[in-house]
Amino acid sequence: MPPEIRELMQQAEQLMAYITQNAASINAETQRALAQFLQETNDFIQEFSGELPSIGEMEAQQAEVANEVTPQAAAVPPGGPVPELDRAPHESSNINALKYDPNKKQLFIKFMGKDTADSGPVYSYQDVPQNVFDVILRGGVGPITSGKNKYHSWYKNVLPSHGAAVSALLKKGNYSYQRMS
Repeated sequence: MPPEIRELMQQAEQLMAYITQNAASINAETQRALAQFLQETNDFIQEFSGELPSIGEMEAQQAEVANEVTPQAAAVPPGGPVPELDRAPHESSNINALKYDPNKKQLFIKFMGKDTADSGPVYSYQDVPQNVFDVILRGGVGPITSGKNKYHSWYKNVLPSHGAAVSALLKKGNYSYQRMS
């Protein structure tokens, strides 16, 4: 990866840390603008590096999975202890509940199920920084599309969005994960 891109990524991480620490004093409009800037920076890095899909390809992929953001099954078989999860603080079309262990930097996410909201799978994500969890918890990344499913509607660039934050920060961040149930 070119050093310029690595530096841009580090600056984006520093900005995310600042947002996390100062969220209470940043108004909603500024939070939306910062989240959009981070998303556009991420998109630029992906397009520039050529290592990941283009914005158009990502939008097509997101539209394809708009009704189900559940990650593809990992090579590791399901199982392991799952802590009691907390309901997502905002309505979501994709995310049912979550829990973060700051000591292990482990994030558990229960996705919406196909049949009922509570019937979805739980995934564990490893080495997730606190600031990434904080942005996901706030739903601090706007969706790149608009749509709806049986659980909720979402609109392009409108916050909060747990699903868009998970997609932008976890899926595109290449964190290792494991299906737990």
